[in-house]
Amino acid sequence: MEEGAGFWRNPSKGKIMEGEFIPGRITVTKGDPNADLRISGHMTKAPHYTFEAMVFDVGSDYGIEAGRISKLHVRHKGRTVIWFDRGWEKQPQSWKEKAILKDILGSFPDPHKNKSALEARAWSAKNARRGMRFFR
Repeated sequence: MEEGAGFWRNPSKGKIMEGEFIPGRITVTKGDPNADLRISGHMTKAPHYTFEAMVFDVGSDYGIEAGRISKLHVRHKGRTVIWFDRGWEKQPQSWKEKAILKDILGSFPDPHKNKSALEARAWSAKNARRGMRFFR
């Protein structure tokens, strides 16, 4: 896939791939955002904010705002500022922390936000990238 205009594009179709990672706001240092479950990185404009996230293909009730991220740990110079583990352990307090959370969530959009649960499950089964590798 090629990067262009802030989105990953399918070179054969030239379209934005549904549910794919949107670069620009965050820099991923560990893991492939389009294939791996666990992602680590930092904010592009504020590299002293680092994060670790567990990102799924589709959103769930356990995710932040029923989205794809079910676990998120954000640190500022080693100090935990945001912590979500299927529920809030530490919510963002300052406007800067809230903006960082918004940027991270915006980098992993849920393609099924406005679809029915049946449509979301069908898409996930058809486009499963992770399969059963965790049970090998």
